[in-house]
Amino acid sequence: MSIDDDITELEIRSDEAEKALIGAVAFHPDTLARVLAELPGAAFSRPSRGHVWDVCRALSQDRKPITPVTVAREL
Repeated sequence: MSIDDDITELEIRSDEAEKALIGAVAFHPDTLARVLAELPGAAFSRPSRGHVWDVCRALSQDRKPITPVTVAREL
């Protein structure tokens, strides 16, 4: 048995990483376009964070800027 066998999906999730990803998309939406396109909000540990992510995804698909202001307006 390896250490990887003991890691569950919940243990892999990180609040800090999820927050950092959402914050990073505002500064680097073009760089993170593939992540935006492929990662659904349902993958986030908290539904509220997933909802914010889905708003960012929708803005990206509509080719609108992803900023705190545009995300807040959509929320």
